[in-house]
Amino acid sequence: MKKFLGWTLAGLVVGLGMVGCDLLGPVESTSPTITLDAIGSIDAGTFKNIEGKVTAGEDITQIKYQITTATGGSVSTITVEGPSSASSDKIEFKGNDVIKISVSSSAAEGDYILKITATAGVTSSAEFDFSVSGGSTGTPVTEVTINAGANQNNDYGSSIDIDAGKAMIKSEAASNVSDIDLCYAYSGVNSVEKLGTAAWAVASDYTFADGWANAPDIKFYKVSMTADEFAAVDTKEEIDDLWDASKATANSYNAAEGDVFMVETTEGTLAILRITSQIDGAAGSITMKVAK
Repeated sequence: MKKFLGWTLAGLVVGLGMVGCDLLGPVESTSPTITLDAIGSIDAGTFKNIEGKVTAGEDITQIKYQITTATGGSVSTITVEGPSSASSDKIEFKGNDVIKISVSSSAAEGDYILKITATAGVTSSAEFDFSVSGGSTGTPVTEVTINAGANQNNDYGSSIDIDAGKAMIKSEAASNVSDIDLCYAYSGVNSVEKLGTAAWAVASDYTFADGWANAPDIKFYKVSMTADEFAAVDTKEEIDDLWDASKATANSYNAAEGDVFMVETTEGTLAILRITSQIDGAAGSITMKVAK
């Protein structure tokens, strides 16, 4: 009888424990906490090691780093590296695991942001301000990436608004003709991909340009520039210095991966763009990196 009673009590305790777990429900993950020492100022042409830590409620599976301008634009002249994950719920940025920010000698003076994103069940981010001194003086460029489709592409529009940083599909472009800077299309006549003005698209009878009145004929031209030379253009003043209005005469050019163009947009903004990737054909597309 005593043995039976013992089993009964033991079963009751286990049963209550299980009920208690059910009542409490699953334990929710808490967002990682990211702290970092003040970065301050970094001289162009140098690097700086930054200490700090990430703590979480479970193992940290991923850490990402990103450098942007103070307004959120992308930056190619400043790089950051650090630990990518941890085997525990805490990682300290110190010793061999510090965060290293490297600033090239061509980086523009100004304010920047280091964004750290950590995942440990859930994901959270934190931003830390810093500045660069001793670099090139001027106004940092704004960089955007634009995907544009050829005339039979069903995913991307052919009408490019550089000022807005996008390519418009036919219905949107028809209502915003005055904002169109360039158009991307495939020419069946010469079997070649082309980049041209909105006025050129109308004159060439592309269906995506049907009904466009007073289509803009902005100034642009192709330049010879390597990928590294393009990446080194990081201030608006440099773009101004590169611009040569006397070369901006043609209204269309053959367009291929690696080509670089200088553009004066419908809003009068000077920009430089590079085709970073391309899928050929009437249903193809291009990806452009634009600095303005």
